[in-house]
Amino acid sequence: MSATGTWKSSAFANGRFVAVSDTSGTSAYSVDGINWVAMTGLASATFNSVAAGAISSTTYYVTVAGSTATTVAYYSTNGTSWTAMTGLQSGTYTSVRYGNGRFVATSSLYTYSAYSFDGITWTASAMQVQADSLTYGQGVFLALKTGSSTGYTSEDGIMWRARSVTSTTYTNATFGYTSTNYTGVFVTVGSTANGTNISAGTRTKGRAIVNTGQITQMNLFEPNHQRYSRFHQNFLHLYKFSHW
Repeated sequence: MSATGTWKSSAFANGRFVAVSDTSGTSAYSVDGINWVAMTGLASATFNSVAAGAISSTTYYVTVAGSTATTVAYYSTNGTSWTAMTGLQSGTYTSVRYGNGRFVATSSLYTYSAYSFDGITWTASAMQVQADSLTYGQGVFLALKTGSSTGYTSEDGIMWRARSVTSTTYTNATFGYTSTNYTGVFVTVGSTANGTNISAGTRTKGRAIVNTGQITQMNLFEPNHQRYSRFHQNFLHLYKFSHW
């Protein structure tokens, strides 16, 4: 890897690591985590974050730049070269994450977050969100701003809900499950001596099927929780009924 600048972020998908730097659009890939090869195509900007995910069975790597460069986001489907994305306004975008079949980007400025369903074009979300850190887990995007007592959660990256959090220096957040009761939690770290546990997750959704004024079927599903999707499908077969 190049010794120029600071390597800010890395992502893994489909047998390949991809990393981006904060200097001159430097990026690289590795298939073994040891030997790295320079990638091409990025503008000379400060790229802060990279994420990876599958869209229509194709692996996309997406990176955002934290500067006022004309183009602030790029994608790669081959893991060796980058192509400019469209629709993302210039600004200090600090984080991008993949979840729920989409990419979501947030800015350290108080501006609209953005989402991409295809890994190529961006659309502004419906709310302004200010965040230095963005992570995803259990069907929820969690956005945090250093020194702010307000965090944000979103199930779709479009609509956000403000949450009260501890005001501290957030540098990173990771989602995982506790070893005792397998509860999903976000764990944060910062420059202070203490970290923070944040509990947030999607709720089970329900949809009623109505025929001639009567509920004839109730469908329940837990968004983005494939571990239980088959259980819910089998469970629902037991609760189909002709009328109430």
